[in-house]
Amino acid sequence: MKVLECCALYPDIGIRVLIDKSLVTVSDDRIWMHDLLQEMGREIVKQNSYENPGKRSRVWLYEDIEHVLKQNEGMEEIEGIVLEWEGSERGNLSTKAFPKMKKLRFLIVRNCHSFESVHHLPDDQLKYLEWNDYPSKTLPPSFQPDKLVELNLRHSHIEQLWKSMKAIKPLQNLKLIDLSHCQSLRKTPDFRWFPNVEIVKLERCTRLRKVHDSIGTLRDLFSLNLKDCTNLVDLPSSIGNLKSLKNLILSGCSKLEKLPERLQNLTCLEVLDLGKTAVRQLPPYLKLSKSLQVLSFHGCNEPQRKSWDLVSPFRTLPRNNPSPVTSMLTSLLDFCYLKILDLSNCNLTEGAIPDHLSCFTALGTLNLSGNDFFSLPASIRQLSNLEVLIVDNCKKLESLPELPLGIKYVSMFDCESLTDLPSRPLEAGKPSKQFELVLSNSHKLNQLRGNDGFSYVLDRLYFLLKNWPQGLAVSAVYVVDDDKKLWNEDDDSEFPRIQCFVQPNTEKASSSNHPFTLLLERDAWKPGFDQHWFIYIPERCYEGGVELWNNIDVRFSCRRLTVKKCGVRLVYEQDVEELDPCKSQQHKANNSITFVE
Repeated sequence: MKVLECCALYPDIGIRVLIDKSLVTVSDDRIWMHDLLQEMGREIVKQNSYENPGKRSRVWLYEDIEHVLKQNEGMEEIEGIVLEWEGSERGNLSTKAFPKMKKLRFLIVRNCHSFESVHHLPDDQLKYLEWNDYPSKTLPPSFQPDKLVELNLRHSHIEQLWKSMKAIKPLQNLKLIDLSHCQSLRKTPDFRWFPNVEIVKLERCTRLRKVHDSIGTLRDLFSLNLKDCTNLVDLPSSIGNLKSLKNLILSGCSKLEKLPERLQNLTCLEVLDLGKTAVRQLPPYLKLSKSLQVLSFHGCNEPQRKSWDLVSPFRTLPRNNPSPVTSMLTSLLDFCYLKILDLSNCNLTEGAIPDHLSCFTALGTLNLSGNDFFSLPASIRQLSNLEVLIVDNCKKLESLPELPLGIKYVSMFDCESLTDLPSRPLEAGKPSKQFELVLSNSHKLNQLRGNDGFSYVLDRLYFLLKNWPQGLAVSAVYVVDDDKKLWNEDDDSEFPRIQCFVQPNTEKASSSNHPFTLLLERDAWKPGFDQHWFIYIPERCYEGGVELWNNIDVRFSCRRLTVKKCGVRLVYEQDVEELDPCKSQQHKANNSITFVE
């Protein structure tokens, strides 16, 4: 969006108009359009000059780009280049023609190794530069893009941005720097040359040992990502000057042992991710922060966690030791403003989680995946704002207690010991929100109800809806594709995903409902194994009123996975008696739903 704003294209208005006309959609912070619309736009561009691609405003075919760069003339009209090449390598390309492209506003190069080195880059009007696998160790000294908004050199061979920062002018318009996965990067640039940067991404820069002290001068910086910088040993104290910083991602910085004391000055800090770090103690002021909403210790499972007296209230403690429980409750109260708490893979055992959780008055998401407890305390129901509960890979977990009224999503991948599904209380016999349940590899659950564990789960889902008004239950069995060579595991935009579109099939419906989306994280990739997804949509969520829902269109859209079975059913109040497996002796699991294969 920043790039569009700097091009004076008014995206806040223009994108909304295109969405209203169903010409584009926005998902995962990206703008998407139908392939036919894209092809139509490209055809319009070609009409400017069928014979000479150098006279077009945009060039995207390898052959055309190769022609333009080799001809080295007649390219003044080019405003955008997108070079993507996934086939065998072509001949070497030169960058000599780039400075002649006086109108070039965006340059994107992906998966192309036709450039041995880069000696020239366009800089007059360039606003967006993305060069995946950039081949040179530095940017050309002549490259001074004073209008550049975003610089993206992910997975490149760069060791430093410029050999001499003093040779360039400050880039006043630069908002984003992304050097993620640059494993040759040894030091960050002097950030004083980028005074208005808002986002810095240095994820998985494995040779990076320290961050330049000048980062404290970035008054507008709101996101700093240092994930998996495995050789980073400390942070500069100047980080305390970042008054606008909201997101600080340090997960995977395995050599980072402490945080600077001046972190207390980060009054806007909302997200702090310390998963898989060597940090053993946080500054005491953190407990007083009212802005902190997301706190993550995922993967902190080392046995020496005894020093976490302040910030690790969920220590592995025996249930029969009362005094530590009291201190844990005191620590819990210190973090009552949290909205997301991630304690996955922290070696939590039975009794480690205290019985009183009501202090988390704002908690909306709780991730307890990969731990060793058998059950959760009944007080989890007291988390009045809890909507998402994740207990994936809790192999000893046998059951869950009654869940809060507002729960929307429960994920239970690989809970091998699970014998029963959670229940949810009702308020005046009505649901507050839709309910979504995801599980797989629950062998004991299947054994209790025969071989058709999937049908049993559907029946149990209907039972959870007891006394609810008319609603719609949707389910799917899917399997993740096993050919990972075709997609980038480091890019979450390529992660396996399934979407369910539910809308009335009628001309009176003004627009479709927002799709339900399940994005599978790495731990949930189980190629070759059936996995289950269930959604319940209460009647009050129907867009346009119930009268439009006589004909219903349910569609699944998939990426990197295949839907094997799917089913849809309307749920009525009078159905509950016969669907309740505990009350009906004549109940048969495989009669609960019709599959479309």
